[in-house]
Amino acid sequence: MNICIRHPEKSDGEKIWKLIHDTGGLDLNSSYCYFMLAEYFSFTCAIAEDSDSDEVKGFISAFRKPDAADTLFVWQVCVAGDTQGQGVAGQMIRFILTANPDIQNIETTVGPSNVASNALFCSVAKRLNSEVNKDVFLDKKEFTIGVHETELLYKIGPFKN
Repeated sequence: MNICIRHPEKSDGEKIWKLIHDTGGLDLNSSYCYFMLAEYFSFTCAIAEDSDSDEVKGFISAFRKPDAADTLFVWQVCVAGDTQGQGVAGQMIRFILTANPDIQNIETTVGPSNVASNALFCSVAKRLNSEVNKDVFLDKKEFTIGVHETELLYKIGPFKN
């Protein structure tokens, strides 16, 4: 499998929705949401596809925080099951940071049971010579509809060269 990382295009919206739906584990947004992310936040998002089959194998949705343009908020990270464990998520984050060299901080939320995301963001922090600071972002009691675990806010940065 030959993975190519690129910015998403609006036409990728349904493929992104299908990836997230089929992979499971993430909150599934409407397909419209993924069309919007690919159209209006493309430069801070990344898609990984198998260049042999054009099949979408990964997606990261992220945006610059409105009150801190040098901070990338990573919203969702998804990698297809048959591609997990190959470093694709880290490649997508590096791709986004390379395209946005003025970003100096990363923030994201991670549930305590999400071992893969914890490992990913700790690895990203190490690669960027930075620490990860964690604090409660949303306590599980704040989720009054359905069951949801506490979300921890991970702050990485400012990056050290």
